[in-house]
Amino acid sequence: LRWRGSDATGAWDSAEALVGQQTIEDGRRNRDSGSNYEDRESNLDTSRGLAFQASKAIGARHHLTYGLDHYEDEVESSRTRTDVVTGATGVRAPRFPDGSTMSQAGAFVADDWSVGERLDVLGGVRWNMSRTRLPASGGFAATTVEDDGFTGNLGVACALTESVRFIANLGQGFRAPNVFDLGTYGDRPGNRFNVPNPDLEPEQVTTLDAGWKVRNDRMEGELIGFYSRYRDKITSVLTGEVTDSGRLVVQSQNAARLVLYGAEFSVRHRLSDSVESRTQLTWTRGEETLAGDSYPADRIPPLNGSAGITWRPATRWTLDGWLNFADQQDRYSPRDEVDPRI
Repeated sequence: LRWRGSDATGAWDSAEALVGQQTIEDGRRNRDSGSNYEDRESNLDTSRGLAFQASKAIGARHHLTYGLDHYEDEVESSRTRTDVVTGATGVRAPRFPDGSTMSQAGAFVADDWSVGERLDVLGGVRWNMSRTRLPASGGFAATTVEDDGFTGNLGVACALTESVRFIANLGQGFRAPNVFDLGTYGDRPGNRFNVPNPDLEPEQVTTLDAGWKVRNDRMEGELIGFYSRYRDKITSVLTGEVTDSGRLVVQSQNAARLVLYGAEFSVRHRLSDSVESRTQLTWTRGEETLAGDSYPADRIPPLNGSAGITWRPATRWTLDGWLNFADQQDRYSPRDEVDPRI
C-alpha cells in the first residue's frame, strides 16, 4: 500500500509512505551421489516492512530529503531425512533455526545544496540498527546478535559545459550479518557442509566513484569508474573437519578483505528523428585476500555489454534489435572452481 502527500505542509513539500508484506517459499530435495538418504526441507521467509520519505526545500539553495524505515523478517524452517531403501523417515536439524527473526530499522537525512550555477553538493547520513534472534538448533545454543551504526556519503556534480557534467561520490557503509550468515546449517554447493557462527560482526565498505555525464539534443551518455574496499568481509572458511559423508565443514567468518573496481559506459545516440542507437559496457575486477592469500573474488563477471538500435517508422510501430555479449570468463575464485553449478 502506498500513500502520497502532494500538498505542502510545514514539514514537507511532498511525502510518501509505503507498507507491504512479502513471503518467499523455498523447498529443496537433496541426495548425495551413492547415498540411500534423501533430505527434504521447507523454508518460509515472511518479511513485513514500512517506509516513509519526505522532501522539503529550504530556501533556494537547499533541498532536504529525510525518512525512516522498519522491516521484520521471520523464518520457518524444517527438514526430514528418508532412507529410500527402507522408507524410514526422521526429523533433522533445519537449514535455518526455526523461528529465527531479524528486525531492521533506520533513519536518514540528505541535503542537495546548490552552491552555484555550476556546482551541486550532496551529503547524507544514515543510522541503521539490526537485531537477529536465533533459537537453539542443531546442537547450537540460542543467541541474539545486535548491530548498529552510522553511514554517510558526500557527492559533487560540476557542470563543465552546458552538456558535460563531472560527478564524484564518496560513501561508507556496513552490512549486518543476517540469518543466512549466522545460522545456516547443512549442505552447501561444492561438497561443503556449513555450521553456524553467531559471533559474526558487520562487514564494512568504502566506495569512491567518479566520471562524466553528457547530455544534449542528440546524445546522452556516461562513463563512470568505481573503487570499493571491503573490510571484515563475511566468507566461508574451512574448519579442517569432514562430515561422515565426506563433505568439507565450513563456517562463515569475518576473515577476508575485498577490493572491487571497474568502469561502466553507456551511450544513447539519436541518429535521426526515427532511429536511435544504444551501447552499454561493464568491466569489473575483484581481488579477495584471506589468510595472506590473494585470489580472484567470487562470481565477478567478465567484460560484458550490449548494443542495439531502435527504429520508429510510424507513431504506432517500433522495431527494436539488440545484441548481448560477454568476454571469456577465466578468473575463478577457489570456491568458484569447485562449485558444480559453475
